[in-house]
Amino acid sequence: MSFLPEAYSSVAGDVFGLFKVILFLTSFWFTVSIGALFYGIFTSLKKQGGKAKYLTGDDWAQSKWIWIPLVLVVLCDFWVDIETAKVWTKVEIAEAMPQSDYEVKIVGRQFQWEFTYPGPDGKLFTEDDVQIADGNDGELVLPVNKVTKLHLTAADVLHSFFVREFGFKQDVIPGRILTRWVQPIKEGRTELLCAEICGSNHGTMRNWIKIVSVEEFDSFIKNLNSGSVAMATEKK
Repeated sequence: MSFLPEAYSSVAGDVFGLFKVILFLTSFWFTVSIGALFYGIFTSLKKQGGKAKYLTGDDWAQSKWIWIPLVLVVLCDFWVDIETAKVWTKVEIAEAMPQSDYEVKIVGRQFQWEFTYPGPDGKLFTEDDVQIADGNDGELVLPVNKVTKLHLTAADVLHSFFVREFGFKQDVIPGRILTRWVQPIKEGRTELLCAEICGSNHGTMRNWIKIVSVEEFDSFIKNLNSGSVAMATEKK
């Protein structure tokens, strides 16, 4: 059983894979260094009456214990850098972002997330946009296997949009709209949390993400625009 959450997005597997690489390397070198430390301690305890030596490290027999581990650690660091660049390019670089199929605006507010979908005109940031403002019971509904562009912002203080199963965490800032994207790969329901302390009720700031089929999502949008879904028209 994996200690990481189940991957619900197209990039979550890459993010979790990078996490495993870093965890493996740091655990390996931690074990080696602690093992060497205790080996030196216990072998020294067995020697009685020995005289301490002053080691200058001038010759290779001594300095190799510094240079060889250093080179190996640097090579591991390059490995992590290369893997990080691959994931960063896929997730963050605008030129690598896939063409979006849908759009939604997400606002962090003490202490809930609010979701705004395009209205009947099918365009976001227009007068007929429809906002779901249902407290902590509000759900962000997304279509499976489709790319949804997320426009993230905050209404009051700094919040952080965090979905473990997406491998996704993004600070949201008042006065700025940050554009990100997500492509869910399986249907289901998962938590949307705030990962930035944002006030006295920060711990209660939790909503839900519901991933549905494209047909169900289109039906949801249709019902949303007809007023069949609990909503509040966004104030411009």
